[in-house]
Amino acid sequence: MILTTSGYIFDEYAIKSYLNEFKKCPITGMPSTHKNLIECKNSNNFKCVFSQHTDLITLLEEIKNQWQKYILEYFQLKNNLLYIRQELILSYYQNDAAYRALVSALRDRNKLKKVIFTLKKLLCK
Repeated sequence: MILTTSGYIFDEYAIKSYLNEFKKCPITGMPSTHKNLIECKNSNNFKCVFSQHTDLITLLEEIKNQWQKYILEYFQLKNNLLYIRQELILSYYQNDAAYRALVSALRDRNKLKKVIFTLKKLLCK
């Protein structure tokens, strides 16, 4: 069951009994009722990876292979995260440099405007 007030997913029996007693989300503490519950539907396309294995050795090998796949995926995601962080930092510094250059150009423009204004005053006299 999905509790719409918080967005968390719970076991149906557990969340219903908890809401009966406490009337709030067990994680966020937000006030909730049974009306805030939505039933989760799962896909019928779920395929059990371990269903064809009957002996313990092949089952353990399959678990080991799955674990290695997950570790590799985790490693790739972590590397992608580091790369994206570096890109973000580079973009931040480029943006900061552009902002500083813009501020400097605006200061120079304001100084030149003052100089032009004083020159116009002197020439008009």
